Amino acid sequence: MYTILAVVLMLGYVILSYVRWQSTANTHTLMESVATFLALFVGVIALVRHYSKKRLVFLLIGTGLLGAAFLDFYHMVVTSPLFVGYFPSAPSSMIPQSWLASRLYLATLVGLSWLIWHNQRKSKYLGVSVEIFVYVLVVGLVVTNILVFSFVSLPRQVYYPNQFFHRPADFIPALLFLVAVIGHAHKKHWKQDDIDHWLFLSLLMQIAVHVPFMVRSNQWFDIMFNTAHLLKISSYLCILIGVLLSTYHLFKQAEESNQKISGTNKQLQREISERKQIENILRESEEKYRTLVDNIQDGVFLIQDGNIIFINESFANMIGYATESIIGKSINEFVAPEDMELVINRYQQRITGKDVQPKQMETELRTAYHNLKKLNHQLQNELDLAQEIQQGLLPSANPHWHDLDIACYSTPASKVGGDLYAYHAFGQQRYGIAVGDVSGKGSPAALLMAVTIASFQSIVQRDLGPASLLAKMDEALIVYTNKVKQNCAFVYLEIDLKDLKNSSGFATAKMVNAGCTMPIIKRRHDSVEWVDIGGMPLGVGLGSQSGYMSETRHLSKGDMIILTSDGIVEAMNLNNDMFGFERFEKVIKEGPQTTALEMLTHVLIEVTTFVGDTEPHDDMTIVVVQV
Repeated sequence: MYTILAVVLMLGYVILSYVRWQSTANTHTLMESVATFLALFVGVIALVRHYSKKRLVFLLIGTGLLGAAFLDFYHMVVTSPLFVGYFPSAPSSMIPQSWLASRLYLATLVGLSWLIWHNQRKSKYLGVSVEIFVYVLVVGLVVTNILVFSFVSLPRQVYYPNQFFHRPADFIPALLFLVAVIGHAHKKHWKQDDIDHWLFLSLLMQIAVHVPFMVRSNQWFDIMFNTAHLLKISSYLCILIGVLLSTYHLFKQAEESNQKISGTNKQLQREISERKQIENILRESEEKYRTLVDNIQDGVFLIQDGNIIFINESFANMIGYATESIIGKSINEFVAPEDMELVINRYQQRITGKDVQPKQMETELRTAYHNLKKLNHQLQNELDLAQEIQQGLLPSANPHWHDLDIACYSTPASKVGGDLYAYHAFGQQRYGIAVGDVSGKGSPAALLMAVTIASFQSIVQRDLGPASLLAKMDEALIVYTNKVKQNCAFVYLEIDLKDLKNSSGFATAKMVNAGCTMPIIKRRHDSVEWVDIGGMPLGVGLGSQSGYMSETRHLSKGDMIILTSDGIVEAMNLNNDMFGFERFEKVIKEGPQTTALEMLTHVLIEVTTFVGDTEPHDDMTIVVVQV
């Protein structure tokens, strides 16, 4: 558009150079009246826009055009036939010199405006001191021009008819406007901002006012003289268009903000209702699991720091004490004296992290209701049942999604574990995959695992986006984890395949991590990339307050993403060596990229070979996703 304007101006100059039409002084007075009124109007509108939402460019435009309106009015007065003889200089000198007063003022101000913007661009707040400086600068420039051109005797000769450029003095404001154009081009705001775009067009016209038109004017009121004045008016109109467009967008943004606030309030009401539903779901899930534990025939108890913190009814009946008289007491009070030393030694070894073999042992309770060997057999049957229930919470088979190959594996370190994985299909080739790792082991971990799956399956259907999904899950789980003092590491992957077959040729993967092992990507050209992103585990309560960060990666056909719990990288062998991140990365890099199942099999073989005969100390879960 700027090139077209320049071409039109040059063609106009060439055509008009052959026209010999000449106007009168009254025509000139009329044009200056229009310019004065237009500058005054645009200046007022720009200042109103500035004080609606402060922005430096509108302050400079508003004050600058108000000053230009005053000087244009002054030019109109001193060049009018009514005021001939009231000024120290002759009319032949006053007409071009008062013209230059307005032009030099405006050119100087727009040049300085870029310097003011350059010094203020790092500040997010337009201070009062800057506004005062702009007002003082404008008043100073206007007063200086008035004093110089009114009370100083100026040179009489302005036109040089024998030279190619008849009015060389007009090169001065043209040069200043050119400096302003270069400065505003450096800002690059004209590419996307309406006011800067139209201001840039105005500055180009301001240059054309002087070069080539006014410098080629060889007498009063000739075609070049009149065209320059019309271009000045057109430049003011350009600024008016930019200010009005900016004001329109400001009002439009205000209306959209009001609509957004209204929508947010409605969404908040829905979320409050949904949160109550989730709390009811979590409460029901906890009650179901507790009912399961309370109604098995074997006695179940939990120990923390050597003290009993939970027992079921069967254990209370087995011991022969009331439940309230057992909770909080040391387990040593209920062990037969002949087994006391063995139990204490085994317990001390356990809490220091040693792997005690065998993991099952016989002892007698002081009440001697049953033989613990018989009870252990019954307990194993019940744990097998609990294991079946827990496995039933996990997906029974890998999903069959178009253009997405998925393979998964999960095994607990004991009968009942705390690892989980889950899927969700949003529709329109967008899918969600999650892996979780609950802190702790056994029944408490399995209970929190069930609650986490219920929370995920409920909230993911709202399609909030990865970061908001984890924040809402953290907020929901804190209701439960405040009681059990546990948390859940969780990593979530959301893949959008709709652009995979388009010209872009890639899928979009968004990942959020809440304390789990970082996702790792294997590209089809065998490069490996860790997605370095972390966050607080779910159930701590900090994620819902501070939020979670989301990372986005583009995946080509054949690329893989691997999600794991920490049981993979923290797997130990007989020498107490850890499998580790470096070894895991090497295994992924060297693994096959034919299918997700083959990559999963490759990883499991490498981990199993490394661990050897060592008993697993943590649950292991891995999910391989291939585009």
